[in-house]
Amino acid sequence: MPEFVRRHTGRQVVWNWDGSATGTARGFGAQCVDLVRQWFEEGLGLSRAQQPEPTGNAGAVGFADHARRPTQARFMDWTPYQRGMVAPIGSVPVFGPTPGNRFGHIAVTVEADAQGLRLFSQDGFNQARGAQVMSYTYQNLLGWLTPKARGG
Repeated sequence: MPEFVRRHTGRQVVWNWDGSATGTARGFGAQCVDLVRQWFEEGLGLSRAQQPEPTGNAGAVGFADHARRPTQARFMDWTPYQRGMVAPIGSVPVFGPTPGNRFGHIAVTVEADAQGLRLFSQDGFNQARGAQVMSYTYQNLLGWLTPKARGG
């Protein structure tokens, strides 16, 4: 996790949706979903076929629809957030939509306690800043994804 954060801090991470070296980001530039897809690949070792696919418009909130995604359920666990829970380091929290952002938000947990989260995050509304570690509260958190244990 620290190496992933170091390597990508300040960079505009655009995940190669089309399989190219540079990626297309589907015309939207560097989005929160791009950074998380890079984490799935680099940090968790999930191939493109193993990575979760969001429902709906491919926005972050679609990753919370775990039950309708068989690939996601095979490789990732979904934990619905309940007050008092703490997101584990390396998990992928999913935040619901807000009046100003109908797509929700998704990031990678770097630190967490009962008061809040420090997330490695990329803001699609402020792309010039690139990926950064930012502080969040649990407000509007739907839950988080964690990889299933791999083994025989």
